[in-house]
Amino acid sequence: MSGTSRYGFIEGRLVDEGTTPVDLSVFGAYKRRAEARFAATAGLRWTAIAPLEVYGARDPGSYLTFVYERVRARRFFLIGPGDNRWSLCNVKNVADAIVKVAPGDGCGVVNVADAQPWSQ
Repeated sequence: MSGTSRYGFIEGRLVDEGTTPVDLSVFGAYKRRAEARFAATAGLRWTAIAPLEVYGARDPGSYLTFVYERVRARRFFLIGPGDNRWSLCNVKNVADAIVKVAPGDGCGVVNVADAQPWSQ
């Protein structure tokens, strides 16, 4: 498993598997180092699933739950026009991606998200 920390803080542009990282956290830098070691190992079959903002049933700690609770309580303030895009990933999509790539030859890094991004 990987995650979006492998890209660093990128604002205002789309991110794909080939995006060059910027301003990596320590955690993101270690993700990149581990992936580089996998890639450098001849004959190793590997895939790093990189889900975006994951949500699902019974997940009280997600950012999506945080926003939902604040909106319900009328305590969420939207800065800007709200047309920014936010890619989410249902936990079922993560599981489906793992099942799909597990028997294969390895894909390197694979981003996983819902079919469409949402506006805030």
